[in-house]
Amino acid sequence: MNGAIDKKKNLLSRIYSKSNLKQEIYKNTLEVFHLIKKTVEDYELEYRKYTTAEANGKALS
Repeated sequence: MNGAIDKKKNLLSRIYSKSNLKQEIYKNTLEVFHLIKKTVEDYELEYRKYTTAEANGKALS
């Protein structure tokens, strides 16, 4: 009987560990996507500045 209880405890422990790992991966992935989004937004802003200045005949340094 103790063997079955130990197996269940071990299984629950493994499930809990995998769940925590998946949550950490999700959190890190979300953080990376936010960083990518911020980078793309920054590039967009720089592009808009460049194209606006170019359209107005101004040179950017």
